[in-house]
Amino acid sequence: MVNNPAELLPGARAIIQNAAVIQPGERVTILADSKSKSIARHFLDAVSVATDETDLIIVPLAKGHGQEPPASIAEKSLAADVVLACTTFSLSHSLLRVNFCKKGGRFLSLADYDLNMLRGGGTMADYAAMVPIVQRVANFFESGQTVRLTTKLGTDITLSAEGRDANAASAYCTKPGDFGSPPDIEANFAPVEHLTEGLLIVDGSIPVPQIGLLKKPITVEVRRGRAVKVRGGEQADMLCKIWDSYGDSSVRIAAELGIGLNPAAKLCGRMLEDEGVFGTAHIGFGANTTIGGQNAGPVHIDLICREATVTVDEKVIMKNGQLLSTA
Repeated sequence: MVNNPAELLPGARAIIQNAAVIQPGERVTILADSKSKSIARHFLDAVSVATDETDLIIVPLAKGHGQEPPASIAEKSLAADVVLACTTFSLSHSLLRVNFCKKGGRFLSLADYDLNMLRGGGTMADYAAMVPIVQRVANFFESGQTVRLTTKLGTDITLSAEGRDANAASAYCTKPGDFGSPPDIEANFAPVEHLTEGLLIVDGSIPVPQIGLLKKPITVEVRRGRAVKVRGGEQADMLCKIWDSYGDSSVRIAAELGIGLNPAAKLCGRMLEDEGVFGTAHIGFGANTTIGGQNAGPVHIDLICREATVTVDEKVIMKNGQLLSTA
């Protein structure tokens, strides 16, 4: 155990105490890779204050979000009560995460953290207090059929939620099978894959290491559920290069709509902070089977818009980044 808990970084302590809510005697497995192991050790210190039953397992560095770790590591992880996936790329959309939650474990994806995130900001959110707010927004998605995302810059894209479950991702993980990605607090759903239509003007970030915060907006045209044209200079070209590197057209399928609901988060180019920023919306492209969709792609990449207006059927639930009181 850590000799002086006061030396723990506040963000790491907040995640362990307020999001994962680790209890004495619980067995915790921390996953990290060669680039993230220094961050993982801060979580290891924070966990050790709560329980002595913890392991740090180094996994191969993945190519992108959602890539499965080796089967031997997945099998070893299943023995834990809680998994903290402190990897460079997210395991949220992996079968490891799905299977671990199915067996009753609590899984926290803590991908692409840096020291600034562990010093404060979005990690310090009151996760328990956000649960009813996130659930309320998810209920609108759950009961709706058509969802429209617009912004002042000209985003205007329509998605079908018909027959799809919504996900209330509050990052408050206290029950068997819970999954969270703090500081990302959001409500999301996987749209019907071939029905998304419209124009997405991305002005926030594309939180992968090669891109991050955007220097200027990127325009993505989506037809029949697929990104068919991308414009916007060097970072737009990089997005296309990343997609093309997989040699799989499924990476361009519109796979998710999410609304950020963490009032303590700020855009910084890191995925879990950026996706949770209150008032933003993101369209994820690629894999979505783990959130209720049917596209088993090799990667999942989110494109984040500021000051979103979101309409479910004919009801506006968020306007210019402000959640309406009637939502």
